[in-house]
Amino acid sequence: LAATAEATAQAAVEQEGLANSSQQVTQAVSGTSRELGVLINNITTAISGFSDFEKISSNLSKAILAVGVAVSSVKILQFITGEIKASVNAFQEAEDATNRFGIALASLGKFSATAVSDFREFAREIQRTTRFTDEAVTAAGALIAQIGRLSGQELREATEVAAQLAVVLGKDLQVAAFAVAKAATGSTQALQRMFPAIKDITEAGGDFSAVLKTISAQLGGVAQADVLTFSGSVARLKNQWRELLETLGS
Repeated sequence: LAATAEATAQAAVEQEGLANSSQQVTQAVSGTSRELGVLINNITTAISGFSDFEKISSNLSKAILAVGVAVSSVKILQFITGEIKASVNAFQEAEDATNRFGIALASLGKFSATAVSDFREFAREIQRTTRFTDEAVTAAGALIAQIGRLSGQELREATEVAAQLAVVLGKDLQVAAFAVAKAATGSTQALQRMFPAIKDITEAGGDFSAVLKTISAQLGGVAQADVLTFSGSVARLKNQWRELLETLGS
């Protein structure tokens, strides 16, 4: 009987311990569930916040894109306005050069619409094969005609020689044209400094035509070859763009 009572008491103790353990497990599970619930709630809040951030980010991107489009539109408008102004200026410069050439011919009593038109076509041909614009060639022709008293074929030859000298010596076309024009009047000092080879010709009594032929023989084709260089090609492209602007400006 004593052994049975002891066994019963021991079983009761074990059952009570099991009950306590079960209660502890239940409490632990309950605590874990609460913590898990808090964690899930925090994650949900974070996701919601991220969603708001995405909305803000999206709206900000749209605003930046709108500003970019506006800035681009202003730049495009500025470019178009600038090119319109450039085209008008190019046309005015071409017209001014033609008018000055006409005045130069009129001062010689050689003016005619045909003479002006023929020289303008000559100037365009020089532009197509050299780095000089047709306006610059026309202005050089006007200077030579005014000072050198030349016209017709002789004027065209003198202008072409001026272009060759300008390329070889790296001079401005107007500077070379002035030296050629002075030589046409018999004052060859400036041209001799640029091209000493003509000194023998002038001292031997050679006329202006002989001077032009000598220079052409030695420099012929130099201005045309110049456009095959990189800088010459760039200059020619600029001339072509300018010619387009001039057409638009008219």
